[in-house]
Amino acid sequence: MPPPPPGTRGLERTIEDVCRRAPGVLPCQTYSPAAGAWWPGGLVALTQRIEADPPPVGLLMRQRLLSVLASFPMGDGNRIRNALNGMTVRQFRILNTHGQLQFINTLWNAVTTPHAFTAAANTMLDPIYNVPPSNQAPLPSSWCPVNVGAGNHHKRLTGKQPFRQYSVGFRVEGSVNDITRVMNSGMLQQRLSQGFMHNHRGLYLDGTVAADPTTARVWSGNDDLFNESAVCVSRNFFGATAFPERTTDHSGSQFAVLWAVDCGGLNGFDTEQHQVNLAGNRQWRPGEKAFREIPVQRILGWVPIIRRGAPQTGGWKFDVDLAANWTILGSPSVRQRVYMMDELNAWRGRHIIPGAYDFAH
Repeated sequence: MPPPPPGTRGLERTIEDVCRRAPGVLPCQTYSPAAGAWWPGGLVALTQRIEADPPPVGLLMRQRLLSVLASFPMGDGNRIRNALNGMTVRQFRILNTHGQLQFINTLWNAVTTPHAFTAAANTMLDPIYNVPPSNQAPLPSSWCPVNVGAGNHHKRLTGKQPFRQYSVGFRVEGSVNDITRVMNSGMLQQRLSQGFMHNHRGLYLDGTVAADPTTARVWSGNDDLFNESAVCVSRNFFGATAFPERTTDHSGSQFAVLWAVDCGGLNGFDTEQHQVNLAGNRQWRPGEKAFREIPVQRILGWVPIIRRGAPQTGGWKFDVDLAANWTILGSPSVRQRVYMMDELNAWRGRHIIPGAYDFAH
């Protein structure tokens, strides 16, 4: 077979071919490498300047495109194939800026599903049972060791729904360097920070539907939350210690900051209820709730914890110093203060959270 005519190399390949994930390469830089005369590589295919070719794709549009293409493993394959609809590199380059952006948005809507922040916190799922009926079921709120450092657990507040009653959610965000930021600005969706998303997550979302802060986004492949699209809290103290990544392992004087926040009166997206409603879903058992933001006045306090990484068998590890105490902020009610202190007291010491307490099996 003769080589393709000059100026057409790679332009008849499907648009997804311009991206190839590689270890250590951020999504917005995942250009596929060249492979002989028939494929000049993703970057060249999008930008080669030959008179007969359609216009090259600009840097920001390329970064938007690669960001969604690199996210395909998180999406549903059938939805993605339907959205691609056989789009070639040439066809994408022929589109004007509006058309290219519209196509990228179509891909994001295939990889993720938007959900409005409309569920009232006091109506969100908070199982009342005292003992989880199976390892498929969510763990009840106030799930904790039977005594300090114990390896067996129980529901401390039997017969109650602590998240609905006290409206206290827990979240780990940052280290000692982030306390002032959170106290001044509250907790915001990470996707609102272009620098963080671009430099640390390798995603360029600006200008796409994936950047819309009015809806949480859920990956269509596994129905997990696109974490940067919301502010997530757990209704369990220990659940929050898994944020943001279980593999974090602190040393020396390092620590993470676990926050208690008041969710009462807030509307959000009940990730947990969404997952429970899906048969066979790999739901997160400690119970995740997602909000558009947590304003400063909703922050009740913080306490230092030490992360100890994740065992290969699953789950995660953390320490709470026996002398640790809440730094109270805002105006928590008496009931909220008591609840926060009792949860902290229940989890003092070193803990290895079993893999069975992480995701439903």
